[in-house]
Amino acid sequence: MSGVTWRTLVSGDRVPTSQLTVGVAELDPHGCTPRPHRHAIAETYYVLSGTGVLTIDGTTSPARPGTAAFIPPGAWHVLTNQGSRTLRVLYVLAADAFEDVVYEFPDA
Repeated sequence: MSGVTWRTLVSGDRVPTSQLTVGVAELDPHGCTPRPHRHAIAETYYVLSGTGVLTIDGTTSPARPGTAAFIPPGAWHVLTNQGSRTLRVLYVLAADAFEDVVYEFPDA
């Protein structure tokens, strides 16, 4: 997706870990329109910088530095950048590796 970058920091294919994948996502303030998605694996977001809106199963909340959110397995969710700066988010997935996460989109 244009305007979004992911940088995986911890993953079973890189370091000796299992059932944990950690990384940083950056959402550009211009040209980034993320789509809602879900996966069978629990996830946590922690906002590092920037501002946005997080929607989990239809409930919308502001996302700003220090915001932490738990995304249950199977929950539809989307994070959008609402500010003029890059939105940086630490993500944690209960998966051995990022490649193990199977994303589902509503139009698929």
